[in-house]
Amino acid sequence: MVLFWHKGAVFGAVNGLRMGLSGTRSMAWSKPRNVQVLNMVTRQGATWANTLGSYYMCSALLYSVFGVVIEKARGAEDDLNMIVAGTMTGILSKSPEFLEKKFREEYSMSQFSF
Repeated sequence: MVLFWHKGAVFGAVNGLRMGLSGTRSMAWSKPRNVQVLNMVTRQGATWANTLGSYYMCSALLYSVFGVVIEKARGAEDDLNMIVAGTMTGILSKSPEFLEKKFREEYSMSQFSF
């Protein structure tokens, strides 16, 4: 899980550097410009690190819980448990987007026009 946090921090820092340099292009190289660039690097790095870290931590937790529950229910520890746990984690992580899309299609305001 720490690996995803580090990837998010690196991606955010590079993105913050890009945004900081492009946003302060009109300024001369000075302390205020350096401070603004460093602020963008720090802010973007922390934001992306927390976003990716928490998302993948939640997915890993779901995967582990499903794996343990399936193992206890089946009474066997094999690869099938991990395949089913991975599938269930993927379905559960994508289901809110799917359900929201279907809800919008089914209950659009055009059905309620008079």
